[in-house]
Amino acid sequence: MKTITINKKTFERLQRYANPLVDNADTVLNRILDALESSPVNADGPFNETNLPDLTHSKFLSAKINGEEVSACSNWLKLHNHIIIFAMNKLMDFNKVN
Repeated sequence: MKTITINKKTFERLQRYANPLVDNADTVLNRILDALESSPVNADGPFNETNLPDLTHSKFLSAKINGEEVSACSNWLKLHNHIIIFAMNKLMDFNKVN
């Protein structure tokens, strides 16, 4: 068994996920790790341009770009195009949009 040291704020955060009189730090950490490992967002590692999630059977209900609601987009392709246009207007250089 290994011993780890955590600060008071981290321990208080762990306590929020503990069941009183049932859990200890180890069981809470295992629950958190299980959730992280089973999450579709993290199952294949972090997202990047070569590791994107499959959105085939998904839809979005709302979207914001730079804090502004995007209402003209009814599907992922339209949202994608809207994001590219936003980036082009912001960067003014297609080579910087990647």
